[in-house]
Amino acid sequence: MQQLKSILSGRKSVDLFSIEYKSMNSSEKITAPLKLSCQDFVSVYDKTSTKLTVKVTRNLKFDPEALFQLSISYLIHHYVKDEFLEKVDWESYDLDNEITNDCDYFAGIGTETVSLLIGQITSSFGRVPIITNPLLNLNPKKDPELRP
Repeated sequence: MQQLKSILSGRKSVDLFSIEYKSMNSSEKITAPLKLSCQDFVSVYDKTSTKLTVKVTRNLKFDPEALFQLSISYLIHHYVKDEFLEKVDWESYDLDNEITNDCDYFAGIGTETVSLLIGQITSSFGRVPIITNPLLNLNPKKDPELRP
């Protein structure tokens, strides 16, 4: 069996998948300190005879729940080399493990754009923008605690 990266051409394309913003407006005054968590998640979205598609999601939320929640997802399409077209047995690979172990290759593009989008969305209507790390961070225990 070939290594997963060896059957991929190196050609990639990226598509925005979804943006979900939920306002948590409340008439109650916020008195408790708020922590903003930023978490990234990567998963296999689709696999065909010509490409492997990986989904990357960045979630922002406050603890305790307040102000808003924001989730942005995008897809990275990894195209199969010509000599492996129609021949790939995706089930023979541990895709989740391979992607997690080489996240920079499989999911490391696009997060800078997501960071920019988050800044633009959170600065809407005169608010101070929230700037998130432009790099992928898959270890929730090491996520920086951001304060608005």
